[in-house]
Amino acid sequence: MEQGQAVGLSTASFYPDEATFEAFGQRYYPALGRGERVDTVLVMQRSDGTDFWCRIIGQVLFAERPQEGSIWIMEDVTDRRLAEEASLAADRLKHEFMDNMSHEIRTPLNGILGMAELLGTTPLAAEQQELVETLTESGRTLAALLESVLDFARLDSGAARTRRTPFSFANIIQGVVSSFGGAASQKGLALTWTVDRRVPELVVGDGDGLRQILAALLSNAVKFSETGRIDVAATAQALPPSDSSGAPASLAITLAVRDTGIGLSPDQLESIFEPFRQADGSKTRRFGGAGLGLAIAGKLAEAMGGRLTVASTPGVGTVFEFVAPYELPGRAAPSGRQPG
Repeated sequence: MEQGQAVGLSTASFYPDEATFEAFGQRYYPALGRGERVDTVLVMQRSDGTDFWCRIIGQVLFAERPQEGSIWIMEDVTDRRLAEEASLAADRLKHEFMDNMSHEIRTPLNGILGMAELLGTTPLAAEQQELVETLTESGRTLAALLESVLDFARLDSGAARTRRTPFSFANIIQGVVSSFGGAASQKGLALTWTVDRRVPELVVGDGDGLRQILAALLSNAVKFSETGRIDVAATAQALPPSDSSGAPASLAITLAVRDTGIGLSPDQLESIFEPFRQADGSKTRRFGGAGLGLAIAGKLAEAMGGRLTVASTPGVGTVFEFVAPYELPGRAAPSGRQPG
């Protein structure tokens, strides 16, 4: 429509049909009469009769006298809408591809691992047994890498969903820390954990996500620490009450993992949460790994409504802090645990 052609036309002429016009009025005019701003997207009609996606913004001229008129802005957003739909379709295709490929890779990989384990139970010479163990360990490493890649793809696309259920914060920390006790002991590292008494015995949140984040942080700490200690600590801070009772409905819990490892330079800190990035990216690096653990932890922290931050000094150590909101199941009483 050329400039000036809309002058004098009824607004109904822009709608595909009378029913659409009436439905729009019934839905949005009451809000307009209350002085509220209308901002929506729907299908409209061009002067040549073709349909297009239109963003409509409307507001009365005078909030106290809505009957005196309103002003409307209409914007053709067809290209934007089509781009969004194409992006969503591409995401769906990517998810389907990842699901199919993961199945196609897992099936033969599980077969290889199964056959290797069976082979290990048969009479073998010492050299053959060593080869079978290497084969099995390599297969498990490949399986773990596959799971990490899939986890990151799901989190990066927003397809992953967190689950909020009651769980014991202290029990999860104790379990994860215990699983790294052997690796820390082999390197002569002291590994400790504490939970502040302000942290309730039970909280509502994503316990599995917490477990995965802590495991990634401890794996990183053990890997990059040659001497010294690793300390895990949880503290809580009540958030503002959500009702008139004055009792806090939720709280923010900070989980800190502090190590005395090699530390990170400012340049390394900038890319620490990027996928497939290593503190030492050279082919001769001392420390292995695909560089996905911290990237997954960072994405998972965001999905849980929290954040993961890091501070480090080369040659001194590194501190990771994960902060996220948790709800209280009823009126759970604080019951912090301090292991000896």
